[in-house]
Amino acid sequence: MQQTVLEPRYTPAAAADLAGVGRVALQRWCDRAAFVVARADNPAGWRRYALWDVARLAIVEALRGYGLTVAGAADVVDTELGWRVTNLAATGHGDPDTVAAALRNTALVVYRSDGPHGVGWDTVDTVPVDADPRVADLTSYVVVRVGPIVRHVFDAAAAGARRKPVDTELERRARRKQDAF
Repeated sequence: MQQTVLEPRYTPAAAADLAGVGRVALQRWCDRAAFVVARADNPAGWRRYALWDVARLAIVEALRGYGLTVAGAADVVDTELGWRVTNLAATGHGDPDTVAAALRNTALVVYRSDGPHGVGWDTVDTVPVDADPRVADLTSYVVVRVGPIVRHVFDAAAAGARRKPVDTELERRARRKQDAF
């Protein structure tokens, strides 16, 4: 049986590498509650991340490139996309291929607004990529295509699961000595 995208299985280092985020940055974000994940510690006490957490991280990193804070970007992703993935998993369709297909043509439209607490970012909605977001009257907005980001993370995770571990220098030296005899 294939695991769902909500099952925790990645170490912090693996999650950071797959999402393209620094390992120390990920630790800081989680410790400061800027990027919240469901506590999924294994019995030994180590933190684990689900594949959807890794995809969320990659989307948050893309939004950070446009000036959103980590907490703001994570809130946008959770509000607009989290319920979709949770519903897919709850109905038995939480495998990576189904989730990636469901989000394939999805884009986040985020705009800059002057709210009661100052300038911030709000979401218009998630829209199909080919739809007109109708944000021409907004002064500053960002459209982030979610599908390619999610597909890239899921493919990288699948390739990593099948990839042979990298040899250490010690193993290479031992092999050279063995070949020399």
